[in-house]
Amino acid sequence: MFEYWWLLFIAGIIMSCVAQVKVSTTFTKYSKAMSKSGMNASELARRILNVAGLEHIDIVAVRGQMTDYYDDKNGVIALSDSVRNSTSISALGVMAHEVGHALQYRDNYAPIKVRNAVGMVTNVMSRLYWPMLLIGLILDIFLYTGTSYGTTFLYIALAMFLFVTIFSLVTLPVEFNASNRAMKLLKETGALTEEELPMAKDVLTAAGMTYVASFVVSALNLLRIIMLLRRD
Repeated sequence: MFEYWWLLFIAGIIMSCVAQVKVSTTFTKYSKAMSKSGMNASELARRILNVAGLEHIDIVAVRGQMTDYYDDKNGVIALSDSVRNSTSISALGVMAHEVGHALQYRDNYAPIKVRNAVGMVTNVMSRLYWPMLLIGLILDIFLYTGTSYGTTFLYIALAMFLFVTIFSLVTLPVEFNASNRAMKLLKETGALTEEELPMAKDVLTAAGMTYVASFVVSALNLLRIIMLLRRD
């Protein structure tokens, strides 16, 4: 059983690495394919936001590649250097995804509210999880005195990491819904042609798989703690 667990854990790590490579290569591939509409990402984002009644949302620059995000608290969509002024299919897809998040908040999309609620707790739990796990392992293995102190700390780590796993799980519908909204926006605005839309979908699907991989790794780490407790 122990050997089987390690095979699952290694498989999860491999899946995560493959997903990261896939999204990077797909983004790079379609960054070289310029949309026939000639619309650049920031201009199109501004147009969509205005039509959607979200004129208050600012579009700002952020350094790096694939560092784009939507911040509802500050009302900004941050577009990276490789996206902001580009007319590529990759850039338009990524931009539309972030606009999709803005629309989720506008529409009071329930899963994003759940993710935000869980996320506030997860931010704390993710910082405390490793110390609790290490303390539990040290007490359980190296300083074992016949008490259950080590097991207690492992149970605390299990409860904490459960929030991390739940956060990864509820992130999935939020991200896939944002991508579905993105595809709809790109089609309705005429930013991409029927021939170009599948290319944008490839970019968004590859990005979505990174969230799937993140959930799988989180679930396997949760299983890891459970296995440690069962061993006791």
